[in-house]
Amino acid sequence: MQVDIIIAGKRKNMKKFILIYFCFLPAMAFAKPYKISICPNGLAFDEANTEVYLAHPETWAKTAKGADLFMCYDANLVDKPWLGNKAVDAKLLVEATKKQNLKIGVEFGLFGNKTPTKSQGKLAAEILFSIIDKIYNAGGSVYSIHLDGPEYRMLKGLCATPENGLELDAYTEELLIFFKTVHEKYPEINIGLIACPHGWNYDENHYGFHPTFTEGSKLYLKDIHNAVYKKLSEGGEKIAFISVDHPYEFYTYLKTIDKKHDIDPKATYLLIQDWCKERNIDLMSTIITGPKVHGEFKTLTADQREKCDIAFEEECLTYIEKLHADGIKPQWFQIQSWYEMPCKYGPETNELTFFHTANLCIQRISELYKTEP
Repeated sequence: MQVDIIIAGKRKNMKKFILIYFCFLPAMAFAKPYKISICPNGLAFDEANTEVYLAHPETWAKTAKGADLFMCYDANLVDKPWLGNKAVDAKLLVEATKKQNLKIGVEFGLFGNKTPTKSQGKLAAEILFSIIDKIYNAGGSVYSIHLDGPEYRMLKGLCATPENGLELDAYTEELLIFFKTVHEKYPEINIGLIACPHGWNYDENHYGFHPTFTEGSKLYLKDIHNAVYKKLSEGGEKIAFISVDHPYEFYTYLKTIDKKHDIDPKATYLLIQDWCKERNIDLMSTIITGPKVHGEFKTLTADQREKCDIAFEEECLTYIEKLHADGIKPQWFQIQSWYEMPCKYGPETNELTFFHTANLCIQRISELYKTEP
């Protein structure tokens, strides 16, 4: 093939250029249209904590190759972890993620301080800095902050001391202060909201499985998102993404917990997707499923725990297939462990470990979504 091109008045022979171009064209055309984060939550049943796998990233290198981010909980990075979470050394985290070419994301839910009056936005940002500064001081950076439940930790009728809760407008003002305070120090960080539609009625026609948050606050999830979006936009800030934290079992329920109302999780998910698309906000789908034995897991026999791990893997893969079949097209997937499940994080070569399951999920996502627009 002979191609002559005039560049700056000179004729160039482009045989070699065309060969190189067409060799790279397929990779360009089929670049994946989504991000993937992996999130071992630091609560696995076996005592091999997250740091073991951060110290030996070679044990999950294949999984990391298919991912873009490694997610940590705030509870893993504070000085005194709670709920049994194992502390993560920021230096190990930074070294492992750099070696695996992964960005770092942090889930953060330390809002309210049990008495959510004024100045919560500033206070929460200061708490966040005490956590993520460790990552920056170790030579790393944070790509994203995933806000877990600021609404039910601060809104009137929901927080730990309901009489001290905030009205919706005051709540959105505190979120704006939080966004601005974070971006003054770390302008590069993407901040998004975690949404749990099973705990809310999305609007007057779409119920959640156990909508205790709507019952307590007298608000719909859609109205909260609209109010936050409006306030942030007016203040020059933006929701980077909405993360739908909707475990698989909740996606299968067709009645509210009291059996009084029909529910349509697919329809609610699609409404959230449309809401995000209209506002140029990324949709993130959390791939997770619960064992239905939380709180009793450590009393189970080894065979029972193995059955839970098998169910975790099967249902995560099924969830991905179901979301695809239902027209859910996220810009971001997060594969996340559920409390004690799976029992072990790795190595990825061992079946039923978290990293093994995550790798299978990454492959399934690639098969189904690689050519999606």
